[in-house]
Order: sequence, then structure tokens, then C-alpha cells
Amino acid sequence: VGGNRLAVIDRSQFKGDRYALLISGGASMGSNYIRYWNDIAFIYRALVNYYGYSESEIVVCMSDGDNPANDRNRWPHSGYDSSPLDLDGDSDDDYSLDATYATVTGELQNLVDNVTADDFVFIFTTDHGGSSGGQNVYLNLWNGQTLPDDVFAGYIDNLPDGATKVITMEQCYSGGFIDDLNGIPNTIISTACAY
Repeated sequence: VGGNRLAVIDRSQFKGDRYALLISGGASMGSNYIRYWNDIAFIYRALVNYYGYSESEIVVCMSDGDNPANDRNRWPHSGYDSSPLDLDGDSDDDYSLDATYATVTGELQNLVDNVTADDFVFIFTTDHGGSSGGQNVYLNLWNGQTLPDDVFAGYIDNLPDGATKVITMEQCYSGGFIDDLNGIPNTIISTACAY
């Protein structure tokens, strides 16, 4: 599609259900820059407005969830605030879940428990990433917690082989997830960088 338009996907071409999981851990209030919220809001709006997802097909795990305490660094502006729960400007809260290890792995397990071979799964991650050396990397979650690449891949590997799995990772070191996901049927991964 030319110009700035995104391709609109016809819902009727999918036999099964669609699932989207959007994750932004933030690491800590000082490191949880406003751009991560912006990234999640953009992807959320694209899924709803261009790809026809219903809000019920999208799960968002972000920083401290619906905790009203400050969790976001407004850099390049000064100060801190609490991440807005409305991602699409309709005055309704679009998420409540935090991005702690327990919550994120719980939502990955929820996919394992519910996805069938006819389904389509989209996972988007943003925030900071880190390396334990070589291709051993991790996604930073909230409150200093991390999600290692091999743990993440274990959940993806437990999804049905027939399900289509599309993973887009924006964090630093995200390319280190590729080797762990290599060989899992019907899995596509795009990353912002190499390991």
C-alpha cells in the first residue's frame, strides 16, 4: 500500500481467533520514558483502527498497570506522572495489567491455554532490553524484573504449531530472541537490532 496508509486486513480471511499481547515493562519510574507509552498507544490504535481488532482481542501489560502512583518519566519534559490508561483517546481505560514477571508470564500462559491451531497471535514488546552475554538476552519488565529470551521462547514453543505467531520487538538486544524462536513452526519475528 503506497503512502502512509497501513494495509487493512480482511477479518474473514482468518479461520480462528486473533490475539494481541502488548508489553512495555519500563524497568523503573526513572527509566520508563514516555516514548514507551506512545509506542504501545500507537500499536494499540493501529490494531483497532487499521486491522479491525476489537478491544477484547488485545491485552496490554504496561509498567505498574492501573496503579495511580507515578510510574513514567516525562523526559524530555520535566517530572514524572502516572501512565494514562486510555490508549486510544476514547475516555475508556484500555488496560489495567502491570508488566511484572508474574503478570506477563501469566498472559503468555493464557495464550498457551487458549490459542488453537487456526488462530493468529501478535506480540509486541517495547522498553529496555539487556544482555547476559552473547545471544542470551532479556526484556526488562516493571520494578527491575526481567523476562529471559529462553523463557519467552518456551511459551511460544508451547503454542499450537498451526497457529500463526508474529512477534515484533523494539527493545535493545532484541535480536537475541531470534535464535531461541528459530525452528518454532509458523513463527515470524522482527527485531529492532541484533543481539
